[in-house]
Parts: sequence; structure tokens; C-alpha cells
Amino acid sequence: EREREREREMMMTQLQRAKPIAYLCSTHSPHCISLSHFSLISLISLCTHSCLSLLFVCGPQPPPTCKAPPPGSISQSSAFSSSSSSSSATSNNNNNKFIMLMDHYIAHPPNIYNLANQDTADMLGDTVFTCFDVRSGGTKKDHYGVISHYKIWVDGRFGQYALCNGYNPGTCVGREDFKVGRESSLGTKEKGGQCANNTDTGSWFSFPEKGQCQSKQQLEDSTPTACTWYIEERVKTVNISCPFYTHGMLSACQNDQGKIPLYEKARSIFETAFLYNDEEKGGCQDLGGPPR
Repeated sequence: EREREREREMMMTQLQRAKPIAYLCSTHSPHCISLSHFSLISLISLCTHSCLSLLFVCGPQPPPTCKAPPPGSISQSSAFSSSSSSSSATSNNNNNKFIMLMDHYIAHPPNIYNLANQDTADMLGDTVFTCFDVRSGGTKKDHYGVISHYKIWVDGRFGQYALCNGYNPGTCVGREDFKVGRESSLGTKEKGGQCANNTDTGSWFSFPEKGQCQSKQQLEDSTPTACTWYIEERVKTVNISCPFYTHGMLSACQNDQGKIPLYEKARSIFETAFLYNDEEKGGCQDLGGPPR
């Protein structure tokens, strides 16, 4: 636990250098309550992604959802997108201009692909998370053997991020149980980065089971919204050892520590692992899995 705490402190230092923390939860915040009676060790044991995240998920009422997709969430590009579709393309349906197709990544145990009540991340966000988690030993403890890339349709009026743990079913700690939750990596920005431009730190997302759609049509047609997210496809699943040990991402995470842009080399290795299947090109083989 002490080693994980030292890793967390190093990560926080790096993220603060990327963008100063403008907001932290305290007894003076209208959105959060003080968690001073929790020990840091107990928070580490509870959280999957970040202890700081818990500072933004407690209190009597959740904060308002984003009025529109946050800056940077639509403009993000991806090497995996085809010419007819971008990673965060807005829907053509005029009834809901907030629906977006986004790339999401998640480390998880092999053969468990249920995203309901799970946390995901964009590419930089999952680079941040896996760099921390693999180096600190959390990946082995949580039995994360693979990383999967999904394309998911989401309602971009994001809610507050929730901390989700466990499987079949997962359990989420937070006040938002319907909207897709969002925060900056480690929750280092104002109000956790829920509606902020997080292109410099990456974003983490939570997918509540109650918000899952049975079809994309349901997401587009529902008025008022009956659901908030729908899996378009599982794009690729790789063994976590491939980017980290075969292609040197573990060393890149260490070498990138304290540098800006955030985890530039590690992110490049992560991206290339999903872009190609050929290991000689830096790629990783798709292990297969369910289509969604």
C-alpha cells in the first residue's frame, strides 16, 4: 500500500504540472462533503482509478450534467477511425445533437466483457491509468490481463464520474446512476474535470447499468432520454503484457514521469499496439471477444 501511495503522489505531481488544480473538494464546496474521516489507505483500497475521484462523488445531490459535450470531446481524433466516421462524431439525428461515437479503453480480466457499471478511459486517460496501475502492482491484484478498445455511442451531456469496481455485476460509488460519468485523469481539474477540456490529462468515464441502451435507435429516439449509452462494437482486445513488456511501455511510463506533454512516449506505444497486429510494427494481436 505504501508503494501504491508513492506512485499516486508521483502521478499527482505530474498531472499538476500539466495543468494546476483549480478545484478540490472540501467542506466549502457546494457539491461535496468532507472525507477527512477516511484514511488515505482506505481510499486506495476502495478506488479502482483514483483516490481523489472519491472527493467528487459524495454529497446529498449530484452536480448538474454538462449542458453540451465538453470542449475537446468532439474534436478528438483517432488512428482507428475510418474515412466515414470519426472517433467522436456527432449523430446525424437532429432529435439529439448530443449523441457521439467515442473511442473507449478498459483494462479488465480476460473473458469478462460486460461494460455495465464499469469505468473506461480515452486513450490518454487509459495510458495514465495503466501506467500507474501496472507500475504499482494494482493490475495483478485486480486480475487485469487484457485491455480492450470499444466504440461507444454516448449522450455527451456527461454526469459526475462514479467509481466502479467488481464484476457480474460491478458496483459503482457515486451519485450519478444514469448519465455517463466523466472526469479528468485522477480528477485533477475543477469539479473533477466533468465538463472540462481534458485533452492535456485524458478523461475517465463511468457507465451506469441503468443508462445502457438496448439499441442505438433507442438512444436517438428516446424523449425524454430513456438511456445514455450504447456499445457500437468491441474493436480489439490485447494482452496487457504486449504493450507493457513486448514494446517497452513500462519503461516509457517511468521515463515519461514528470514530462509534458503527459506520457507522450507511453501514449504512442499504447496507440500503436491497437493500431497494428504486427509486432514488428509495434502492434499487438487481437485476442478476440464478443462483438459488443
